[in-house]
Amino acid sequence: MMHDLVLAPAGMARSTYEQPLPQNRISEAAMPYQRNGEAVIGGPHTYPEMAPAGLWTTPSDLARYAIEIQKDLAGKSGGVISQVMAREMLKPGLNHWGIGIGTGGASAHPYFTHGGANEGFQCNLIAYNSGDGAVVMTNSDNGGQLATEILRTIAREYGWPDFQPSEHTLTKVDPKVF
Repeated sequence: MMHDLVLAPAGMARSTYEQPLPQNRISEAAMPYQRNGEAVIGGPHTYPEMAPAGLWTTPSDLARYAIEIQKDLAGKSGGVISQVMAREMLKPGLNHWGIGIGTGGASAHPYFTHGGANEGFQCNLIAYNSGDGAVVMTNSDNGGQLATEILRTIAREYGWPDFQPSEHTLTKVDPKVF
């Protein structure tokens, strides 16, 4: 059902909810690593909770999902959901959550976001309602730190109003103080 109603219409051809991942696709998957740098024993897990933990996807496919939502918001998609539903989905609720996705940003530059984590994997999706966005996926339990740094760099490079790195002012100190 997800393939027919969401993945295929959004152009997410490399994504699946097949659990376990079929043997002919294992070579396409990154192998997961624990926090200590050692490979997860047995490789990627099979999770029985298909909705929150069962999606196999790529950064490009996840970006296609974000682009589809941006198109839906703009009324330019023949797609997955209507413009009205996209707006409802991204209406900030409790703790800045919309329907299944986080929301944020100023009213002039709203964005939606979602993270993901299974053992040995971390990912972040951030997309402004009006068009810019990024997806970072890592294959380590430590990957969240790297993903955050990459997103800060993207935000700085593209002049995003959010996610910018902190700027620190350097001060000269007389070496005698050391």
